[in-house]
Amino acid sequence: MKITIPRKTFLDALGVAGSSTGKDIYSKVKLIVSDGLRIEASDGDVGLVLNVACDVAIPGKALVEPSKLNQILGPSSVEFVELSATDSAVVVVAGKSRFELPSQNADELPSIKEDTEGDSIEVPAAALLSAIRRTKFATDQASTRYQLGGVLLEVDGETLHLVATDGRRLSACPIDIPGGSSLGGPIVGLKGLDAICKAFAGESSLTLRATAGTLQASSERATVVAKLIDGRYPNWRSVIPADSFNHSIPIEAGPLAVALRQASVTTENVDSRGVQLAFAGRSLKLSSRGQDRGKSEIELAVDTDAEVAFTIDWRFALDFVANVPDDEIVEMRVNDPSKPVVLKWHGWSYVIMPMERR
Repeated sequence: MKITIPRKTFLDALGVAGSSTGKDIYSKVKLIVSDGLRIEASDGDVGLVLNVACDVAIPGKALVEPSKLNQILGPSSVEFVELSATDSAVVVVAGKSRFELPSQNADELPSIKEDTEGDSIEVPAAALLSAIRRTKFATDQASTRYQLGGVLLEVDGETLHLVATDGRRLSACPIDIPGGSSLGGPIVGLKGLDAICKAFAGESSLTLRATAGTLQASSERATVVAKLIDGRYPNWRSVIPADSFNHSIPIEAGPLAVALRQASVTTENVDSRGVQLAFAGRSLKLSSRGQDRGKSEIELAVDTDAEVAFTIDWRFALDFVANVPDDEIVEMRVNDPSKPVVLKWHGWSYVIMPMERR
């Protein structure tokens, strides 16, 4: 194997591939050279393929450690790098510098199987990555109900819904997929979702395909194959209240985020993170108190005549508004203090269960 490749292009690819590696043999990435360079990485649960353009002198394959190549090439300023491999060594030439690293049989790292059969959907990449960011924080990584540790991908007509819940809050983000199709309702873990976000940043669109036990996301440049989480997902639609609310209150995201962070200073560390939101007289007062932590009260002007008060976990509310541009208006839908609070923005629905006021 022998190739010449732009140093920055190679480092960027290694940065994505290296984040998907695990331990032992999985700490390495496989380089496969034919018409171009194919980089394969895996941690046993998530597999990643990157296709990178390069000048090919001799086809072949090799195993390399991304961390070592980053140490070698990161400080360098050369434009191009030459990589070659034999049965005994991988040789890296960067300008006048030459490095020889021990080689290992490339076949020891299992190849990543890419599927072309079964139902698939085309998804705008930017919309999918945004929906992942707006749902994955609502998963429950500690629950014995393992399905709550992942994000559900469910197709309904020409809409793909990404849904996550930990039993105390639920985030549901829709994506338009003209033409629609079927995906089967896979539940994808955080490692797979993170790999998708890293691999497809800057892409225009990608294809999602659910096969037996895996979700495959692919474009011309990259493929991610992630093992699915077994289990039946809860009936998430029944958690979102109907559209009839006593109060529908518009609030600017940025000021609300600031107020939540300020109110959090006087909440308990563990026992209670509750902040009371009280609407009255066209204002919103956020208040909190904690033993040995004092108390706080922050007031915001709001465009509503609603008079209602309830207590929620400030972290849950902040997770939502922190993912909305500061100057955008979010809609807070409220019935009474014992009922779920719903935050909405551009189709994104976020349900928070209220807390008892202490």
